[in-house]
Amino acid sequence: MVQITGLKPPLDFIVNLAVTIIILAHLVEYLMVRTRLAKTGRSKIYNFLAVLFLGMAYWKPILSEQESKQN
Repeated sequence: MVQITGLKPPLDFIVNLAVTIIILAHLVEYLMVRTRLAKTGRSKIYNFLAVLFLGMAYWKPILSEQESKQN
């Protein structure tokens, strides 16, 4: 694994592992909501990056608004 943090072992491994897990979690999160986000009219890359960096804080209000419009 590439050393990103410049920390000494084993702390560098723990930080790298945590970052990897967070990125994978956001990727799975994006895969779960991508079809509903596509209905917003924003580009796929914008939605992907927003979910990757902001997570639920980005898509939750959008999906809540979609649901309220349907009702």
